[in-house]
Amino acid sequence: MKNEEKATDIAVAQHVRSVSVFCILYSAFCILLILLAALPIWLGPGILNTHAGGDSPFLLIRVHELVANLRAGIFPARWMPDAAFGLGYPFFNFYASLPYYLAALLSLLGIDLVTAIKLTQTLGMVAAALGMFRFARSFLSVTGATLAVAAYTLAPFHLVNIYVRGDSLSEFYAFVWYPLILWAITALTRPGAHHASLSTSYAPLALSLTGLLLTHNVSALLFAPFIAGYTLIRLWQAKQSVRWKVKQMLWLLGAALLAMGMSAWFWLPALGETGLVQLEQQTTGYFYFANHFRELNLVQWTVLFDYSVDPALSAIAMSAPQVVLALAGVLIWRWRKQHMGMWFIALLGALVSTLMMTPLSALIWRTVPLLALAQFPWRYLSVQALFVALFIGALFEGIQHSRLRIAAVIICQILLALNALWQLPNERLNIQAKDITPRVVQLYEWQTGNIGTTIRAEYLPKTALPWPRLGPALMSATPTAYLVSSAGTMTDGQPVLAAIQESRTPTQQAWRVWVQADTVTFTLPLLAAPGWVDASALPVVPTHAYSGSGWVMLTRPRGEHRVVLTYAGTPLQHVGEAIALAAGALFIISVFAAGGRVTRRGLLRGSLVVISMGLLIFAVALLARMQASALPALNAIDDGQRLFPHRGPLTLRATNGQPYVLQSAILTPTQVRAGEVFTVTLGWQDDVAPLTLTAKLEMPPPSGYAINQRVFRYHADAIIGDARQFVVQMPSAGLPGPTLLRLTLSDDAASIFIVGPTVTGTPPNALDQPMHVFSNGIALHQADLVNTSPHDICVRANWSRTARMQNQADALQVSFRLMDAQGELIAQSDGQPQAGLAPTWAWPLNALIEDSYCGVPVKRPLQEGERLSVQVIWYRRQTLEEVDRVLLQGEGHDTAHRAVPMQLSLNQQ
Repeated sequence: MKNEEKATDIAVAQHVRSVSVFCILYSAFCILLILLAALPIWLGPGILNTHAGGDSPFLLIRVHELVANLRAGIFPARWMPDAAFGLGYPFFNFYASLPYYLAALLSLLGIDLVTAIKLTQTLGMVAAALGMFRFARSFLSVTGATLAVAAYTLAPFHLVNIYVRGDSLSEFYAFVWYPLILWAITALTRPGAHHASLSTSYAPLALSLTGLLLTHNVSALLFAPFIAGYTLIRLWQAKQSVRWKVKQMLWLLGAALLAMGMSAWFWLPALGETGLVQLEQQTTGYFYFANHFRELNLVQWTVLFDYSVDPALSAIAMSAPQVVLALAGVLIWRWRKQHMGMWFIALLGALVSTLMMTPLSALIWRTVPLLALAQFPWRYLSVQALFVALFIGALFEGIQHSRLRIAAVIICQILLALNALWQLPNERLNIQAKDITPRVVQLYEWQTGNIGTTIRAEYLPKTALPWPRLGPALMSATPTAYLVSSAGTMTDGQPVLAAIQESRTPTQQAWRVWVQADTVTFTLPLLAAPGWVDASALPVVPTHAYSGSGWVMLTRPRGEHRVVLTYAGTPLQHVGEAIALAAGALFIISVFAAGGRVTRRGLLRGSLVVISMGLLIFAVALLARMQASALPALNAIDDGQRLFPHRGPLTLRATNGQPYVLQSAILTPTQVRAGEVFTVTLGWQDDVAPLTLTAKLEMPPPSGYAINQRVFRYHADAIIGDARQFVVQMPSAGLPGPTLLRLTLSDDAASIFIVGPTVTGTPPNALDQPMHVFSNGIALHQADLVNTSPHDICVRANWSRTARMQNQADALQVSFRLMDAQGELIAQSDGQPQAGLAPTWAWPLNALIEDSYCGVPVKRPLQEGERLSVQVIWYRRQTLEEVDRVLLQGEGHDTAHRAVPMQLSLNQQ
């Protein structure tokens, strides 16, 4: 008998041991599956590059600017100091940035910025998986929960936020909070939940709600109705007394109110100060929600998910396995009749989130306040993925045999992984942390037309009109003040105004200013915004914006002055911060009041998590150091693909297929004056250089924008005989500022761009007698029209700044209004010179400014020989205040077969 019992014990022990080993292997497989989803983040130098679906360089800029704030001891950060061409703007006041704070903190701890971003992306993948496991485990077995985790983390939209959209790190991190919020609500509304459970669910609920509000305000807006609906249905389904339900509701409301309070430092000013910034275009044109409903393209019916951004096969969709497995899960869960309350909630959540992505919800999108700010109905794919994952997790719950169930789950997980991961894009932007500087940030703005990290200049102050397209810092100009006006007696032989910048931090600038007149009004190169104050004045006063540029405007009497501008914050920001501090203290008190205590087991688990994360971060930092590229900075910009200056190598491919790999480019010197020469030395892989190379120097474009695309005029070009080293001369009329050097093997081959030298000054040109000098000192030297087609024209003009131009602070706009003999308006073009890349405040004295405005639509074709007139009007964009105007006249030309310039002469009447 004893032998039989001993044999039974041995058999049981062996079974338990085999089951344990099997469970460990299965757990390792599940972890490996999640890490595979993050693996491409690390496969290659630099970071993932996305452009067609989003701009991943935005990650670099946001984290770089946050690091600058945190290093200066500033929290919370509200100002992006190096963006808007060094003029700064309050980006972080309106953009929820919790994941970026994590990346910035990792960078401050010693991990380089690029690695910190990749580590933050990886941690987001792992955290979403852990949160989903905790939530799904409330209703499913361990194997079912792990299958739900795979379905959630491998959901195409989850991966699209990293691998296609690129810049949507906040929306990616919203996936972390969704399941954690519902898990905490589940614990608080579970029948039988009592005082002891509050200590383990109340705090996580408050913290998860706070995390979502601080991570992505749009996701918080979209998910809020689902949180409320889930809570109410769970309480309604609970077979408990009314008193119990009221008590639990009070705890839930308390957690929600504390979350609102702890996050008030962000959302209160973000909502309350929207009227102070430019958001008019946030929901228009491409960003109008009706342009992005999903119909048949809601599902991508391919074996392997295609991540290409193609209107016919959108990467922003569900996958076929998601749909098929979820529908099967719905039926199987219904058949099993377990946790039917959750089955109803998940089905309702999946149906509502799907409906909100289709045109059937158009009325809701039009009528619900703030919903249009979400812009893209397909954002509900994130919410849908949560409920769909639950149904997929329930697929094999009816299988009683554990190993058979695990085998089925593994097969399903592999199917999901193959579909989602096989074609993950992995285009790289080869860049290192030391390459990310304020100047490179501004070069990216200059090249792309983006301001900061938005494409429609969202969050610029209302007074920042026209939008800046260039700043003194990018021109390598010494920071100085710009004269608006002076009054009274001037000091003979002395400049009326002089200034130098003594110091600069993200939230403070100190200047030394010399005034040689009774009173002088001037601007400093800083966008005026609520929160900035003149701290050198007694008492401290808010700053004011100059209507000609939106920069800070000050007035000082004769003498030497020290001017200190400080971002002190707004009253609403201070109120939000005070509420957050009070709510944080109340949260700590309430957690202890709820019976919160640290158990030995909890302390051990927490310690293991912290140690594991520390080891992971250390290993990642070590790996990043080993992978660091030794190549010199190439400062290259790919045509239309990688627009952030990055390292090589880059390949130029000849028409016969012969590749030429460019590894380095050295420019000597890096700063030149207009008319001077510089030397380009190119390093080719294996010293194999092309026989001939076309090099074209490009300056800021006088042609401006055509449908938001930059059109350059070539100022210099040469066929280079020696592609290893050659000399280029800068045009004599070049304006101060950056340049690009285009390298091409042939006219039909793809080009690459290298960041060229910075033009630091323009010698006075020998200018012709101007046609007209406006009252503000701007001279018009030449003007003509080019009627390039029956549908549009180009207006071209050459300007200069004369000594009469005393006001140097304006960024004026010019309007060209083409009219026929009867005075009927045919076409109108308004804009800054060279599309804002030659602002009037930047014009050197007596330098020729070549300007043009192309693609201007005409109401009717111009007729041969008809008399035309053009009004040329200079004005301030913000106030529409007219500075001066002139009327020019000329004749039209038939353009059916040719484009002939039409000279305009000054109307002498």
